[in-house]
Amino acid sequence: MSDDASAGGPVPPPPPPDPDSPERRDLEASPSTRCLNCGASLPGTYCPACGQKDQPLRTPVHRFVIDTLAEYLGLDGRLWPTLRLLIIRPGRLTQAYIRGQRERYIRPLRIYLTASVLFFLVLSLADPLGSIRQLTDQGTISPDSTVIASQYRAQLDSLVAVEVTEDSTRRARLESLQREADSLRTRLRLDSLAGVSTDTLDVHLDALAALEEEIEDEEGEMPGSTSDRRLRWKRDLVASYRPDSLIRPFDIETAAELVINGEGGSRGTLNGPDWLLGGESARRLRSARTATERNDAAWSLGRDVIAQLPKVIFLLLPVFALLLKLLYIRNGWYYAEHLVFALHTHAFAFVIFTVVALLAWGTGGAAWVGVVATAFQFLIPVYFVVAMKRVYAQGWIKTLVKVYLLSWMYGTVLIGGVALAVALAAAIG
Repeated sequence: MSDDASAGGPVPPPPPPDPDSPERRDLEASPSTRCLNCGASLPGTYCPACGQKDQPLRTPVHRFVIDTLAEYLGLDGRLWPTLRLLIIRPGRLTQAYIRGQRERYIRPLRIYLTASVLFFLVLSLADPLGSIRQLTDQGTISPDSTVIASQYRAQLDSLVAVEVTEDSTRRARLESLQREADSLRTRLRLDSLAGVSTDTLDVHLDALAALEEEIEDEEGEMPGSTSDRRLRWKRDLVASYRPDSLIRPFDIETAAELVINGEGGSRGTLNGPDWLLGGESARRLRSARTATERNDAAWSLGRDVIAQLPKVIFLLLPVFALLLKLLYIRNGWYYAEHLVFALHTHAFAFVIFTVVALLAWGTGGAAWVGVVATAFQFLIPVYFVVAMKRVYAQGWIKTLVKVYLLSWMYGTVLIGGVALAVALAAAIG
């Protein structure tokens, strides 16, 4: 016996068994008497010293996957109690955590991550931007559609004739607006020399600014504008074809944009430093020359923005908790306790969003889903007010005032978050 043992000192844990030893093979088939993690004696399934579960060392892949999902999602009996408190009893889950009831429910960060990942997964599968684009693209010219040249030229001639008729009306209105603006400028000079009050001069200046803006709009529609030159160029091009030949209007439209690439050619592009527009979609949008290229790049950039939202919202959570800390600075709570409340309320919002997304996806965007979605989303502010009243235990008046202030401040933060998501999508999307 060693001196430490004779003196009653601690006994070191036994070394782990050799992988090829008979002892390891026995442990794989039968429960062990000591914890394989810390060496403490095992009175049951879990180690009282470190909490590790006693289980076979070698597990099939299906058992490994099931155990991992059960641990992450709380399928070991914690999922349904957690969801029941989270969804049905606003604020109760936060109260339970603060009181120390933490092992019977899923941890706040885990339930938030699970809810947010599930929502954005459903959102990516449903592809709402794709559905919206299909609706907005209905009625546009198909790239593969063909028409007889004589018929297409007749359409263009009709449009040019309408333009000619409207040009005379625009020209008369433009001349009238210019005369009115000249008269107003003369009146301003005379009033200024006569020492007329500043208020009267301001009224005249506002009226002149409105007139000049209206004149600018009219000039943009006059002959020689980009749209007018593009229309006439298409008419002249189609006139060069044989009347019975087949042409694709889509090709004519694209060619007109490439040749008459003035104001319309630059509309919709992004401007900024190269390091900020390094994403693929942003580069495509920046270099787009036709409407089709701009539309494709814009929708792709929108998907990149949605892909950045999970990171941005996660970054905004500490800001939300900080705002709560400022609003309830006198109650003596730690910042981490406000963060728990933020995680739970955001998780509830993601659960509602997931249900709405599943309904829209599963029904193909049926009309009644919009009504249900509105009702479901109305639950979020109601839930938040009740949860805030229950957790922070203040009167209804104080709670409603603080909810209003928090909504206003966090709404501003969310606008900044969306801008950050756009910047991230343009830079790295």
